[in-house]
Amino acid sequence: MIETTSYHESALALHKRVCVVDAHCDTISLVLDDGHMFAHGSHEGHIDVPRLREAGMGIQVLACWNEPQWSGHAAFARCMEKIGTFYQEQRKADLRLVTRKADLDVLDLGFILSLEDAAPCMGNTRHIDALYAAGVRMIGLTWNGRNEIADGLKVGDKPGGLTDVGRICVGHMQALGIVVDLSHIAEVGFWDVVAESTKPLACSHSNAKAVHDHIRNLTDAQIKAIAASGGVIGVTYVPSFLSTERPGIAEVIRHIEHIVEVGGIDVVGLGSDFDGIQTTPVGLEDCSRLPALTAALMERGWKEAELTKLLGANWVRVFKANWTC
Repeated sequence: MIETTSYHESALALHKRVCVVDAHCDTISLVLDDGHMFAHGSHEGHIDVPRLREAGMGIQVLACWNEPQWSGHAAFARCMEKIGTFYQEQRKADLRLVTRKADLDVLDLGFILSLEDAAPCMGNTRHIDALYAAGVRMIGLTWNGRNEIADGLKVGDKPGGLTDVGRICVGHMQALGIVVDLSHIAEVGFWDVVAESTKPLACSHSNAKAVHDHIRNLTDAQIKAIAASGGVIGVTYVPSFLSTERPGIAEVIRHIEHIVEVGGIDVVGLGSDFDGIQTTPVGLEDCSRLPALTAALMERGWKEAELTKLLGANWVRVFKANWTC
């Protein structure tokens, strides 16, 4: 039997030769609001460039979260400030922004910009065009509340689905080449988007409700719908989404393996929500610990082809299927 240390070495070696993708983190908010040392490293938070490189990360998606106090033009301005924050960090360390299909084939650390909550779009396709021009390539349609496009999953007892404007915006996003992210959307809106969509869909950071019954987790029917669209679900490390107690790597694996059982190996990916959570699963204290998850899956008998899909190939496939150039 191979020693655990050998598994860890094998896991890190695998990370170095495949594209590892984390589809969601809130690090850019820490940089803007708290002065987090992202480009050159920090002892705080969960993610920075040196630790990403240590873990063998290929692509980190940086979410521009719209805090619920911002709406209308203020939300758009706040979002652009977060995008500008990334560009300032980019100049400090020559960071690679990933916006084109060809960029996805470069085996070096890169970053994709996303939105968590489409409130900055204001239901306006011109704002979507502006965000695309600024580098945004994935948009979460809602956070927990209501915006012009749809209702989030915490909008009262009877949340609404896609608005008429929302239908136009979803079509516009997909025509431009922006991945539509359904994490946080109310279930009625989820099914509206499934019916309207012409491209593979994403849930950037969501888990399995059958494993742990949390409002933010997906039913088996939703998992199957994302799989049928050719999309991906990023299993997230948010402790309350994983279990009732503080979880460890074993609980993350339970969600991964259930999603695979229900939707197949092509539907599963990673979406940590690092720097958006106060506590982490034991063993995944920051991004540098990701090889421990891979090593644990190796110990369970996961093959390299399966791990390659989970770690990033599934996300790369979905980005390529959505992006237009």
